[in-house]
Parts: sequence; C-alpha cells; structure tokens
Amino acid sequence: MGVLRRITRVPAAFALPCAARHGVRMWNVLRPTQPAESGFSSGLSIFYDGGCRTDEFVSVGLDMLLKLKVEYTMKRLSVSVKIFILLIIILAALAAISVFLPQGASVPSFELPLPKTLFALLTAFTILLLYGGLGLLGMNLARRVGFADLWSAKSTNRQRLLVPAFIGVGIGLFFILVDAVFSRLHGLGPLPHPPFPTSLVASGAAAIGEEVIFRLFFVSFWVWAISSIVRKDQWKDQIFWIVVCLSALAFAFAHIPSLMFLFGWKTIGDIPTPLLIEIILLNGVLSAFVAYFFRKYGFLSAVSIHFWADVVWHVIRGAI
Repeated sequence: MGVLRRITRVPAAFALPCAARHGVRMWNVLRPTQPAESGFSSGLSIFYDGGCRTDEFVSVGLDMLLKLKVEYTMKRLSVSVKIFILLIIILAALAAISVFLPQGASVPSFELPLPKTLFALLTAFTILLLYGGLGLLGMNLARRVGFADLWSAKSTNRQRLLVPAFIGVGIGLFFILVDAVFSRLHGLGPLPHPPFPTSLVASGAAAIGEEVIFRLFFVSFWVWAISSIVRKDQWKDQIFWIVVCLSALAFAFAHIPSLMFLFGWKTIGDIPTPLLIEIILLNGVLSAFVAYFFRKYGFLSAVSIHFWADVVWHVIRGAI
C-alpha cells in the first residue's frame, strides 16, 4: 500500500482519470472545492492511497482541462464577441487566399519576399493578432461610449443586414456614376479593379478589415478619448461627427499608396487634383454611412454596407 497522502484543490479533470487508471482507492472525499475564477470545473479535496504522482495528474488530465477551459470560455463569450472572432477568422482566410489569386494586368509585377504558402500563413497570423486585438479593444470602447453592440438585441436583422445591403448597393452605383464623371476630368480613365474572383475576395476582406480599423477601432477610440476629456453628455453628436470626418480622411488617404503604386507615381504631388478629390469623395460618402449605422445598429451593419458597395463597385463594375 502506498503512503497515504492528501491532495487539495485538484481539478476533477485531473483526479478522476488518474484514480481510475491506477485503481486508486479514495479514502475520503472531503468536499468539492469552490469553482475557480478561471472557470475550471470544481476541484476535489481528497485523500487517496496509491502511487499517482502530481505530474501524472497533469499528464492524464491536460487534454480534459484544455477542453473544459475552451468550453467554459466560449460559454462566457457574448454572441457579439463570437461573431467578431468569426469575422476575423474569415478575414485572415480571405487575406491568405488572395495571395494565390491573380492581381490583374493593372498591377505591376513584383516578387514576394517569401514563398507564397509561407507568406499567406504569415499574413493570416498577423491579421488574427493585429485586427483581432484592435477590434476587441474597439468593441470594448464602443460599448463605453454607447454605440450599439455588434449583435444588439435592440437591432433587428433587417436593420443590421437587409437595409445596409440596399444602402451598400446604392453607394456602389453612386461610385460608378462619380467615377464616370471624374474620369473625364483627370483623363486617366475609369479607376482599375481587380479581376474576378480576386475582386470578390478583396470585397470581403476590405469590408471586414477596413471597418475594423477605421470604424470599430478608430472611431470608437477617439470618441472615447475625447469624451473622457469633456463631459460625456456634452457635444456627444458633435464629437462623433468630427471623429467620423477624421476617419473618412484617414480612410481616403489610406488608399493613396495603392494608387501611387498602380500608376507609378513617386509623390502625392504627382496625383492629379481631380483624382484626389474623387478618392476623398468616394471614401467620404462611404465613411459617413457606415459610421452612422455602426453607431446606431452595430458593427455588422457597417460591414454589410461596405461589402455590398464593394461588390457593385469592384465585382460588377470590374466585370463590365
């Protein structure tokens, strides 16, 4: 018979498999311990007779503990957070897929610094960390300043998905009309679009990724930061729309480097003024609509507007 020993607060996931494997006789189960804050199932304060060492408890029960922790964590997460995590996974997958898709004749050829598979995996991993982290921070700040939650019970699917889809289609048609007018002013012709199916993948990735950065994080952070300085109830709407304007400018100028790359321009001064105005106008209109819906109906409505606008603008217009 082994030496009688006492193990306290051993998680049940550890104790029971080990006891069963070694035929350990439980001399006394004193009581279930209180659930730990980490969410593990209640432990057992036990006396047992046998040769089951602590490292064997860990070895045998590790897989069960991890499963319990994941299940508990997922149960504690809100529906909004779960949907956001799914969106980030989709974004990472789309970004990885785009590495293997044709970019079109308008994109100058260049060589990747790494093999495509490795580059795609690195891209996906970076997006999971960067966009996931900034997005979760943005969701937290958005709640603090009173924005609608991603899956708010106050919003209906019609408000967060259907109406934004129609608005997105309308914005896409507006883009086509504006581009037709401005293409004659700057003389460069219609703005280039990626080929299909790259255009569809890019539309999905942009709808999620750009909204995470420029709305979910940027708008939420600056509204929260400015509201922390002034009284929360003062100038709430004014603060929001000032931040939206800043977000729209940042969003517009974030598209400038890709244009410079496509057309071979070295400085921003090389960009024709009508084209610069077009870029600011297109992205400014989109920014205003998605920011309003993001605040009122949640982040998913912003993603929906952006996606359907890009489908009309890049996928349909690009195929014509």
